[in-house]
Amino acid sequence: MTLTRTALLLLLSTVLTGADCLGVLPDDDDAGEEVLVATDAGSLGLWSAGEVETTAIWTTTIPSANRVALAVDADTVYVGAGADISAFPLGATEGSQEALWTWTASDDVVAMAGPGGGALFVMTTSMVHALSDEDGGELWSVDLLIDLSGVADDALGYDGGNLVLGGNPTRRLDPATGAVTHEYPTSSSDVSDLAVDGGSVYLAAAEGVVALTSSTLTESWVHPTAIEVDEVAVGASGVGFALRGGGIGMLVADNGTPVFTTDAQDVYDGLLIAGGLVIAARSDGAVLAFDEADGTEPWAPLETLGGPVGGMDANAQTLFYGHASVLDGINLSDGSSLFGLSPSGRPVAVTAL
Repeated sequence: MTLTRTALLLLLSTVLTGADCLGVLPDDDDAGEEVLVATDAGSLGLWSAGEVETTAIWTTTIPSANRVALAVDADTVYVGAGADISAFPLGATEGSQEALWTWTASDDVVAMAGPGGGALFVMTTSMVHALSDEDGGELWSVDLLIDLSGVADDALGYDGGNLVLGGNPTRRLDPATGAVTHEYPTSSSDVSDLAVDGGSVYLAAAEGVVALTSSTLTESWVHPTAIEVDEVAVGASGVGFALRGGGIGMLVADNGTPVFTTDAQDVYDGLLIAGGLVIAARSDGAVLAFDEADGTEPWAPLETLGGPVGGMDANAQTLFYGHASVLDGINLSDGSSLFGLSPSGRPVAVTAL
């Protein structure tokens, strides 16, 4: 479908009257795909990618921040922007949304995990807080500067009742109290990323990829690397990783056996596994895809996309990719463009629903 400039302007005027985000392009993807997009200009929106167009379901205002954290459950989206943590109704259908509750920390939010067990877990530059997911009341807090040392900047994960805080040592915290229950020493506090999934926690550590039992932090296996691991991602069949200024790799989740590795000397700012692919966003904005079974590239790298990377997420068929001032929808099967959206500000957090 080809739209003239006049037709496109008419479509924009019809669809986005009263919205604070601009940019709709044709989308050949299935109807009903939804994605949350937060920008550094203080905009949060729930967008729907339909068969014909991408439209704003609802929008709201959040504090302007270069880093925004998103977490969702069945009916609520939790947003950490600046020092504010707010909850918004996920099922709202139109208009500008008001927060269900807002809680303000003493410093800026760098990561969130959960919710689970009635709590949302929030990491700021100096604290970890547990907030009630119902009303935002503080349940407990831990001072990272006084009570815990060697904590990584934003390595926080939660799954299956296990709350894990990366660093040296990496710690499991009791989700109900914040007390440390177990520790695992690493060779460096530079645990730059972690993923908690299916009873295991995977660390992106200085010595390599480390797999631990999430309930006790007992070591399951270590995949050593010559340089530090920068990011990890968990998929249905294994664990993907990106090296700091190096390549991409895939490991068997049960034992750490290598499936494939690449030799490229690149810097990556995003990594995920979806649709049978390991997806990596290079710091210059380019997107690369590798088959998780053998490392082959199903489509050529998307070199024309510009940085900086502003977050990405995917469902089984579509990659939602924020970069520069654009959110792109990319077909995972062939790398083709489905839509382009220019929200109000630079995308800094993206969550596919």
